[in-house]
Amino acid sequence: MSVVDFSLPVASTPNNTIPLGFSFEHSICSAISSIRRASLSLFNPTKYIYNPTIITINMAPQLNEEEIDDLIYFARAGEKDDLSTTLTELAEREKVSVAEIIASAKDEGKSTCLHMAAGNGHLDIVTLILSEFTSRPKEEKQAYLDAANEYGNTGLHWAALGGHLDVIKLLMAAGASPALANDKNYVPLDLASFGEKHDVVDYFLEQAGGLEDKNTAEGLKAAAEGLKVDDDGNVEFKMSVGDTSEASGSGSAQN
Repeated sequence: MSVVDFSLPVASTPNNTIPLGFSFEHSICSAISSIRRASLSLFNPTKYIYNPTIITINMAPQLNEEEIDDLIYFARAGEKDDLSTTLTELAEREKVSVAEIIASAKDEGKSTCLHMAAGNGHLDIVTLILSEFTSRPKEEKQAYLDAANEYGNTGLHWAALGGHLDVIKLLMAAGASPALANDKNYVPLDLASFGEKHDVVDYFLEQAGGLEDKNTAEGLKAAAEGLKVDDDGNVEFKMSVGDTSEASGSGSAQN
């Protein structure tokens, strides 16, 4: 590759004096100028507006074990103010929504704040949790409502087990499914019957007759057919074909 040296001796011509190599440098500069002018003619700032698309990638909240334990404890103990304050602080730190913080808080058994609040009958905590999902996508809200722990139990399962009818009504109104079965194939209605929560059982049976969703209605209907009421008004669970386990109205749910 040849190198042009522009510091050559001066040569004289009849009309002027120029350094040797000037004509080559001049040609290059002229070519570059022509290209620049052509480029500028193609881009007219009065006609074109550069509008870059900004892509934002939301990272999952990074909560440590102690922070998760705190959230789970506040929900279980009914400490609404502490729960609300901690959720807000974590959301600001992680630059995410409060709902995303709530969804990220799960204990080792995959139980959520909703499990803890619903299972202990803390209506105000459940209300607080659900309110944070009001503006979230429908799919995200539904996924959290029906989130199951490692034994397949949802928040509605735990509320039914504890006989917390007000919480059950709130969860159902929010869209929680009463037809989801846990790993023992029990729906919330079954757990209510095991614990002799008769008002809860009655509520589920009433809802089974008025549900528009076919799958949900059939799920509750199947559970209802597994129940019988004795002469004293006690609810008993009838064993299904192939079920070798034992269950009775006085039994308590596990996990």
